[in-house]
Amino acid sequence: MNKKTIITVLLALVALTGQGQEIKMNETTINDYIPMLNQKGYQAYSFDVSAIKGQTLSVLLDLV
Repeated sequence: MNKKTIITVLLALVALTGQGQEIKMNETTINDYIPMLNQKGYQAYSFDVSAIKGQTLSVLLDLV
């Protein structure tokens, strides 16, 4: 094989390798963050707030 053929084959292999390592982003959900929050000592709570939709309210947190 001559030098041009070897270089062409190597470039093709490099291009194929680069395509195989494409990173695709996934949409994250709260389930992705709960283990991390728990590990740091936080608790995650969920509340149904559909009954107060469109209303103005104040939230008071009492951290003991």
